[in-house]
Amino acid sequence: MASTCEPKDVKAITALTFDGSSNSLDSLSELYILQEAAARWAFDTGKDVEGDEVHPSEMFDIIAGTGIGGFYAILFARLNFTVGQAIQAHYILEERLFTSEAWPLKDQTVCMKILDAALDEIMRDSETSLHSSFKEGKPRTKAYH
Repeated sequence: MASTCEPKDVKAITALTFDGSSNSLDSLSELYILQEAAARWAFDTGKDVEGDEVHPSEMFDIIAGTGIGGFYAILFARLNFTVGQAIQAHYILEERLFTSEAWPLKDQTVCMKILDAALDEIMRDSETSLHSSFKEGKPRTKAYH
């Protein structure tokens, strides 16, 4: 009797991971690489959008990251940001954190105030409500951070 180990009706799980780069340029390059991959995905799937307009939550089942990569995972999987919105968020975060008078950030209270202001600006610019995004129910894409 012959048997087969081939799975039947199994959908592959797609995952996107970001590392916790300590270098702003490295982490930004991950977003630009994703932007190019998103443009190719949009073309292959017949979507009439540019790469920066793609929501990675449409492309991946799981998005994970550590450090700044965890921030990206939340932006994409939980807040449904486009790649372009995440690139803008990165620049806002970078400008607020690295050009502040408090740099290098040694005082945790000052750091949290700067980060809070940056996140407020990011959410305001994206026209996304943080509270409504988390109340919308279970997202299709899982975020691990």
